[in-house]
Amino acid sequence: MAEGELLTAIAGMLDGKLEPVMQKLTGLEDKMTGMEDKMSGLENRISGLEDRTSGIEGKAVGLEEKVSAIQKITAETKNELTEVKLHIENVTDKNITLLAENYCNLVNKLDENNKVTDVQLAYQIKVNFLIDDMEKMKKEIAQLKSHIA
Repeated sequence: MAEGELLTAIAGMLDGKLEPVMQKLTGLEDKMTGMEDKMSGLENRISGLEDRTSGIEGKAVGLEEKVSAIQKITAETKNELTEVKLHIENVTDKNITLLAENYCNLVNKLDENNKVTDVQLAYQIKVNFLIDDMEKMKKEIAQLKSHIA
């Protein structure tokens, strides 16, 4: 056998033995391509998750600002309520007390005035009664004069 034939025979044997290895390598390449596709899909999903996370973080910052504003308004409302309570306690309650005291004095004065008014009314009734009596007597005197004459 010549050297060329020997080499061809060795090449054929090697090709025969390497064929299953080549098939396995082709299978591995296909699997690697599939893995690369899956990794690309996974990277896209992770990118989407990162975008969503950024959106959530932005919303969280907005919520923190709103909560801070609500806390500020609540603190202001508490201060105003405290001021109103103090005003009621210091000013309004004292004014109500003064009004109540003066009301009692006014009621007493009104009662005294009503007593005087009651007496005046009684005198007025007596005077009216006496005027009626005088009118009757005048008529009777006029009738007596007309009978006598």
